[in-house]
Amino acid sequence: MKQIRVCIIGGGASGLIASIFAAKEGAAVTLLEKNEKPAKKLLMTGNGRCNFTNEYQKLDIYKRIAGIESEEEYEDMLEELMDRFGEPPKAVQNLLAIANLKALAHKAYIKEIKQNGTDVKITMFERAKIDGAGFPQILDKYKNNLKMKLDEVPYFMVSLKGRRPKEILDVLNILHDILMDFQELILK
Repeated sequence: MKQIRVCIIGGGASGLIASIFAAKEGAAVTLLEKNEKPAKKLLMTGNGRCNFTNEYQKLDIYKRIAGIESEEEYEDMLEELMDRFGEPPKAVQNLLAIANLKALAHKAYIKEIKQNGTDVKITMFERAKIDGAGFPQILDKYKNNLKMKLDEVPYFMVSLKGRRPKEILDVLNILHDILMDFQELILK
């Protein structure tokens, strides 16, 4: 008996399935695909969720988010994520905001940001190159929500009382604004 020869054009999902079934029936199958690899588009479906390398992609994105060092890098990362996946979920927005806050804190000589209930403690490096004469203006701007504590190591206390942040992103935005003001005090 003569073997049937089948030529399938297109290595997408349908072409692959047709090739498999034809081969199971004993046909000699030739699959033609214009892309470098068959099923290339299939691997990209579902925003990469069908991609076997999706976990590596996530790890790469998390590493890049953790490496954000400026507002510009934050904006670029957010834009890239929106282009690739659409509107990021709240968890990703929070992660981006934290990375941006970390970069801003580093530039403003902030050693630690620690939340305890409705208060957030901001501790600066002891040798911060900051013009302290600008602190009264910042304290006045945030009135009852920002206090400077002169302990052994001076620190700022941000009160979230009365602000009623609905989500962590609201808290991060408040801290972002305060750190932007601190950054203006950096001696050049």
